[in-house]
Amino acid sequence: MNAIMEPDKFVAEKLAMLSADVTLGPAQVDAAWSRMQARRSASARQSVRRRWAGVAAGVALLAILGSSVGRGWAQSLWTWFVLRQALPVSLNMEAASLPLLMPNVFPLIPYGQSRRTSSLAEAEQMTGFHILTVETARLAYAPAFRIEEQPEVTRTIDIAAIRAELGRLGRDPVEEPPGIDGAKVVLRPQGKLVVTSYGKCPHAKGLSTNCAFLVQSRPKVLELSPGVGWKPFVKFSLELAGVQPRLAEHLMAIGGTSPTIFLPNEKGATLEPVRVRGVPGVLVRRPEGKAFVLDWQEAEFHFELHGREADHALEIASTLR
Repeated sequence: MNAIMEPDKFVAEKLAMLSADVTLGPAQVDAAWSRMQARRSASARQSVRRRWAGVAAGVALLAILGSSVGRGWAQSLWTWFVLRQALPVSLNMEAASLPLLMPNVFPLIPYGQSRRTSSLAEAEQMTGFHILTVETARLAYAPAFRIEEQPEVTRTIDIAAIRAELGRLGRDPVEEPPGIDGAKVVLRPQGKLVVTSYGKCPHAKGLSTNCAFLVQSRPKVLELSPGVGWKPFVKFSLELAGVQPRLAEHLMAIGGTSPTIFLPNEKGATLEPVRVRGVPGVLVRRPEGKAFVLDWQEAEFHFELHGREADHALEIASTLR
């Protein structure tokens, strides 16, 4: 006898069973009902056991992550820190190139979508934070606001390519931290960025001589692959950018235990430590003129004030409201 029934015959027999008149006595009905209830009870008990097992596993995981040992285990999977300090550095771009620049030394964030407005209230609504504006006769212009989305930057480190680029530029090898090859570096913005312009500003970045503008944003977050220490990575980044090892160590010492983002400036720019609104900052003067960039961190924000007259930079910043 063929064990595999023809599909048409199989369907016909099942339909016949469904359409057949079946008469059951009271005892048979009671027995069938009891069997169905028993199966439902067993299924319910099994479902409850599965549900409580899942809850118990979740509680156990929270308990592990809540303990100091658990937090250490979880944090060992990645390294991340907020770049709460900004420090300008002068770079000789003839000794460096884009393939050698890491996001924490060359924070080249690609522009995302942007919106413009002349209304402070509308700009604050779009950014979600209070925007500081200057109030000085030296900048007798109505402010204009450009709000930008900041995409994150991801870089996978290719040591072979870096060595080849150093060789192409005729540079000596750079000390490579353990685990750096293939490591992933992510520079993650925290929300939107606003550029408040006074006068006509043809360029959003750089040392401009024909306008003034203030960049305000929350500090960025740097994330590193597991096993890559942030101090060796910072030193590696600075040296790749052409900073000599001794100067790299000096810059790291200035940062201390505060993670730092390094802002590149052209070779020959002078860097002057200053106090801005009661906090440390750096005044960058352009080599051939009076144009300036004033960098500082205040509360939860990073500020860059770009302007025409370096001698008045601190005075202008003091009027921010």
